[in-house]
Amino acid sequence: MTLTNIVLATVLSATTSLLLLSAVGQRISLVAEEELSVYAKPSNGEVINKLQKEEEIPVIGCADLKHYIVPIINIDGRAGYIVEGQFHLKKRKAWDLGGGPISFSCP
Repeated sequence: MTLTNIVLATVLSATTSLLLLSAVGQRISLVAEEELSVYAKPSNGEVINKLQKEEEIPVIGCADLKHYIVPIINIDGRAGYIVEGQFHLKKRKAWDLGGGPISFSCP
């Protein structure tokens, strides 16, 4: 394999990865509409933190609990679950460089 072929294969692989990422990945932020409790488990349990009204935090994934979807956030280095309360999700394309992790598991 020549150097040209190696470079072309690498560029094609990177381009394919970027296309897949942009098709299925997204950046999601949770915006609290009231004070929200952040739980250590998706089925309530220990409250590990609170979010204040209008606080915005990146979503790292979602847990599918059959009857509803629970957003997962990273707060103080721990996964936290927003089980109840009023909030909305802001979704942006994966290539939006505004920051935050890229999520693949949230509908």
